[in-house]
Amino acid sequence: MIDRVLFLIEKYCDADPACGPTNAESMVVGALESTGLVGQLKHFYYDVLAKTFGQETINRMLLEDCDLFRPQAIVYTPMMGLLGVQLNPSKDTLKELRHRGIKIYTHLWDTCGREREMVDWFHDVSDAIGDVASNADRFHDPKFIQVWSAVDPRVFYDRKLNRDIDISFIGSVDLTGKKWPQRVAYINALRNSGINVVVRGGQRGDRVSWEEYAKLLCRSKISLNFSMNIPTPHCQIKGRVFESMACGTMLLEDNGDMTRRFFEPGVDFVMFDCGWKGDQLRFDDLLNKVKYYLAHEDERLKIAKSGREKVTTKYSAQSMWEYILRSTCG
Repeated sequence: MIDRVLFLIEKYCDADPACGPTNAESMVVGALESTGLVGQLKHFYYDVLAKTFGQETINRMLLEDCDLFRPQAIVYTPMMGLLGVQLNPSKDTLKELRHRGIKIYTHLWDTCGREREMVDWFHDVSDAIGDVASNADRFHDPKFIQVWSAVDPRVFYDRKLNRDIDISFIGSVDLTGKKWPQRVAYINALRNSGINVVVRGGQRGDRVSWEEYAKLLCRSKISLNFSMNIPTPHCQIKGRVFESMACGTMLLEDNGDMTRRFFEPGVDFVMFDCGWKGDQLRFDDLLNKVKYYLAHEDERLKIAKSGREKVTTKYSAQSMWEYILRSTCG
């Protein structure tokens, strides 16, 4: 067990309280708390503090907090983009913390297309760099490790609820089609075929609590996920993959390549072909798969069970954080 870990994380999505807490609260803080691997945990919410006091002040506050708390390791989830430049602790501050003997683990999100840039930037301030969205083998960097979106098993588990929702998408969507137009197109195609799709969530829209989110997944027979950022070539593995499987719903996802690095199609989850036909998305395979697995309960339940078992064993929070802390702290 490690005695003390400091979470250097953002509290709110877009640093905006109206958007609710970031995924870091569940997938990083909650997941590690659930393992019992650390004695004392402390939070340093750099986005809230930087917006209140300014970046220069939070650099000093962070150093002072570390003097008092004396963490053995820091788990850092940096904020990306222009807003992050204004709110993140400075590189010199992070270097000073490492100079004091504190191990730093940097946990990256949503780095598609920017992986090399991010790894290079954090290489000399981190003891280990974990990326959910990229394949670590691409970079041949000993500090860069492949991680996954570990779930907090105290929240995301099969609650044995009545699965009265045929198919759900719990995530960001704009039904006007201005944002994520491919998601809207797929959902509308299902609805136009007479299939009832429950759509909820999105940190910037219809926010749901982690508890409500988990219950919706536990009521769903099929959970829909979109990994592709069509028409760009990038795809991601979403936290929704692990959350859905942990809750015992069958995951149905478009045919990207990231989820296949962790799970086997047709065994742990189901893929549908979203390839372009001319300049249009394809809907036929999605519609056929949804109708098939709603009609063939035994097959659907078998796949859902396989995915849940793999998430709760091979890709559990315990497995991931033992791996991260071993990579960071030796």
